[in-house]
Amino acid sequence: MENDVYKRWKSFGFLEGLTEEDGVALAERYEELGNYMLQNSDNLGEHVETLAFPALRRAFQRGLNEKYSPRALCEKIKKEYDDEVRKIKDKVPFNNIDAEAEYCAIVADYFSRDNKRK
Repeated sequence: MENDVYKRWKSFGFLEGLTEEDGVALAERYEELGNYMLQNSDNLGEHVETLAFPALRRAFQRGLNEKYSPRALCEKIKKEYDDEVRKIKDKVPFNNIDAEAEYCAIVADYFSRDNKRK
């Protein structure tokens, strides 16, 4: 039985590849994150809108840990993005790496129970 929140996020294509049970759970997290972002839109910073949803999806798929909340996710991206992306670019001797995607993976790891970067 599909609820309205699940239907909405499924229609955006954000729940592809998930079981309905996992899709419902992630849709609820997306809804919380979206509401938080709308309520705090003046204070988010420029990269939060781009990275928050993909980072949440990656972390969710590996199990969200106790550090996760919509606020914690947005604050981490807002505070660390510029420095972390610069570090990623400095480490890699070539320009073909997508530093934003790599940073998204770092954020997802931070909020995952299965954090491989501890």
